[in-house]
Amino acid sequence: MAIYKRLDPAPTDPAAENLTVPRYIAIAQKCVELKIPDVFIARSHFNDLYVLIMSIDIANLKHAIRQIRKMRSKQRNQNVRDVSAADAVKILKGG
Repeated sequence: MAIYKRLDPAPTDPAAENLTVPRYIAIAQKCVELKIPDVFIARSHFNDLYVLIMSIDIANLKHAIRQIRKMRSKQRNQNVRDVSAADAVKILKGG
């Protein structure tokens, strides 16, 4: 998300005035980070690259959220164990 702050800094942010990275450089940095081929960069429109980067970031965030949910569900189920029907009846009757 930090790259998007550099791409479009808030006008009221005093630090943004001093540290603003030109939008083209920020996009180029993100292209390098995502290993987008040079040929594709050269033949694509700037706005298309921007949308591509955002969509890749959204997909990565969705994947990370799914992974976190899987990890949490596994952690919750660690204490779950299979019991026989007879054991379940005993537990439910309090015996």
